Amino acid sequence: MPFTSGELTSVKEETGTKVALEAGANAFFSLTLLIKADKLSGLHEWVYKTASSLSDELKMDHLVIQAAL
Repeated sequence: MPFTSGELTSVKEETGTKVALEAGANAFFSLTLLIKADKLSGLHEWVYKTASSLSDELKMDHLVIQAAL
């Protein structure tokens, strides 16, 4: 049975799903600050504490992953 033009062009309303990128962007930028903590001043204490607690191996891994992203 052929479709009518009304059936082909009708749009059904969805349930209203939303996607928010802010949380991902915030996490990405926070992790980026860990790489730059030794070059920047005036950041939150969390940045300096977290950056100083990372092992050298983990810092290198983090740098490589951030550069790839």
